[in-house]
Amino acid sequence: MDFLLETETFFRKEGFDLHLEKSSDEFPFGCLLVNLGEDKQERERMLVITSEEQVLDDSKEARFIRVQLQFSLPFQFQLDARGELYSLLFFLNRSLDLPGFEVDELNDRVVFSYVWFGKNEPMDEMLLWGIFGQILMIADGYSDVIEDVATGKKTFVNVLEEIHELLPQA
Repeated sequence: MDFLLETETFFRKEGFDLHLEKSSDEFPFGCLLVNLGEDKQERERMLVITSEEQVLDDSKEARFIRVQLQFSLPFQFQLDARGELYSLLFFLNRSLDLPGFEVDELNDRVVFSYVWFGKNEPMDEMLLWGIFGQILMIADGYSDVIEDVATGKKTFVNVLEEIHELLPQA
């Protein structure tokens, strides 16, 4: 079973612009690039999906698969805002059903990454659609506040104060 080919068919059927990169020296496991369109500032957003078959016993049969969906937020963070950014991402990850915000220090980016392990069998489209929807909702819902902190426009304490103001007072 080729998970990436199945996933390509799924996203193509849904009308997404995408590109399948076969396994090579540059992409040892291959990847599927799914164009998510532009954000509010008209910056391109891309979801990268990789899959790797897992052989866990002597049978040499890949009965399991590791799938990773990764979305890089379309901005770079300022180095002097890292501490504030780390605090915010830790806070957000604790509140999410799919925690996955990470910092890519090599590229000064914030990444949302989700990994699942499953049986190497035909893809469950509803599961993929649910995970994909969650990733889009998280990216759209938190991107602005993360960018504000990552670029030094706000501090983590500013964000907490804004949240506190929105909560009903007891």
